Amino acid sequence: MSLPKDYWLLAPTTAARKAELEDMILQAQACGHIPTSGLSTNVERRAWLQQARSAEWDRRQMSRRAAPVRRSPCEIPAREVNAWLRTLPPDTGQTP
Repeated sequence: MSLPKDYWLLAPTTAARKAELEDMILQAQACGHIPTSGLSTNVERRAWLQQARSAEWDRRQMSRRAAPVRRSPCEIPAREVNAWLRTLPPDTGQTP
C-alpha cells in the first residue's frame, strides 16, 4: 500500500487495520523514529505511532524560526497626525 507523504502524522489510527498501521510505521521510521520494542499488536502499534507523532510535531515546532518577541511599533510622524486632526470637524461638546 502506498500512502501519501506524512500520512502517518495526520490519519486517525483508531480504525486503521494492521497493514495500514505497518505502512504508517514505515513512514515514521523513514523520518527517523525507530521502535524500541517489537510491535506485535495493533494496540502497541497505535500507542507507538502516537508517541512518534508527538515527538515529530515537537521536532518540527522546535525547528521553526521563532518570530521576534517584540516588533517596533508603528511610528506615525507628528506632522501626519496634526494634518489628520485638522481634517476633523470642530468639537462642539455636544453628542449627536
